[in-house]
Amino acid sequence: MSRVPSSDTFVVGMSLAEILLLLIFVLLLIGSANTGGSVTLELEQLRQENDSLKARNTALEARVANLEEENAKQAAIINALAGMAGVPVERAEDVPGLVDALKRGFPVCATPNTLVEVAAANGSLTLTVLFELNDLPPPSRTGSVRTGEIIADSFAVQSFLESVRRYGDRASRQCRFDYRLRYVTSEDYRFARETLEKYLYPRGIRRVGG
Repeated sequence: MSRVPSSDTFVVGMSLAEILLLLIFVLLLIGSANTGGSVTLELEQLRQENDSLKARNTALEARVANLEEENAKQAAIINALAGMAGVPVERAEDVPGLVDALKRGFPVCATPNTLVEVAAANGSLTLTVLFELNDLPPPSRTGSVRTGEIIADSFAVQSFLESVRRYGDRASRQCRFDYRLRYVTSEDYRFARETLEKYLYPRGIRRVGG
C-alpha cells in the first residue's frame, strides 16, 4: 500500500534551489504590488501640479492683458498731452519736459528759450537780449534784436514785448519765450511780474541789492 507524502515531506523534498526561486517569486510579487501603488500616487501628484501650473498661467495671462491695456491707455494720454504741449515724448526722460510745458500753458519757442534778462529797479525795467531773434512783427521797428542788445526806454520795452508775443502767437508757432528777473524791492518785483508775464514766462527770479 502506497503512502501519501505529508506537507513536511513535500517541503523537505524541495531542493534548496527551488526554495530560493520560490522566495524570489514571492518578493517580485510584493515589489510589483508596491511599485504599482507608488506610480499611481506619482501620476496623481503630477496631474495636480499640472492643474496648478495651468491655473497660475491663466492668471498671469490675464494680468499681462490688464497691464497691456493700462499701458495703452497711459500712452494715449501722454501722446494727447504731448500734442497739446507741442513737446515730443519718446523716452521716460522726456516726461519732465512735458510736465514743464503743460505748466507753462505754451511750448517753448527755441532752445535755449530764455530770451531776455530783466533788471527791475526804481519802477522801471531794463531788458538785456540773450540771443538774436529775427522776423519780429510790428510794432518792432527793426524786425530783429541782437545778442547783448539793451532795451531800457519804456516805450521800446513795451513795443518789444508786444512784438515778441505776436511772434509766438503765429499759427506755426504758438509758443512763449522765457525771461530771467533781477529785482531790488518788492514793489519792483510786483511791477516786473505784472508787466512781463502777459508776454513771457519766468525762468529765474532773484533779489539783488536793497
